[in-house]
Amino acid sequence: RLTPTALPLAETDEERTAFVKACESFPSQAAELQRRLVERREGEPSKDTSWLQEWWNTLGYLDVRDPIAVNVSYFFQLADDPTLPSSGDGGDPDADADADP
Repeated sequence: RLTPTALPLAETDEERTAFVKACESFPSQAAELQRRLVERREGEPSKDTSWLQEWWNTLGYLDVRDPIAVNVSYFFQLADDPTLPSSGDGGDPDADADADP
């Protein structure tokens, strides 16, 4: 299910090949990863919180010192779709209203 969605985001043949290879090798790693997650959950002091909470708060949020808007928002990561209308050609009514006559 991931491949048809993510594969179009690859920009080069090398990226496509690496992505497909990673997807093909993942099933052999999945059981070990699941075992590690279960082990971590059972070692948590409080079972009332998410297994991801500590990782998110420390590694994903507090330890990272990059600008959030640039590194979190998909708007800054993905290229514009050239098949969609852009401002000035009917794509954005507000932009068209502000255009010079």
